[in-house]
Amino acid sequence: MILSTNSSTPQIIFLKLFCLYPNFFYFYFLILYWIGLNWIVYTLHASTPLSTGATYPHATIPQSTIPKTPKHTKQ
Repeated sequence: MILSTNSSTPQIIFLKLFCLYPNFFYFYFLILYWIGLNWIVYTLHASTPLSTGATYPHATIPQSTIPKTPKHTKQ
């Protein structure tokens, strides 16, 4: 396949850039893969009990249900 210099379809431009700068496309797809992986992990984590504060139960318990400890105990 001969690439003529006056062809300007997106596929030809993409192929020319990919042949001239393969490192740029590797870096670009690596960034896209990392963003996609983080998005998948974030959406899966949003549906787990960990995101609702299960690891910090004291933050989700209302103050009225916590028993009051006496400040001064009688001896």
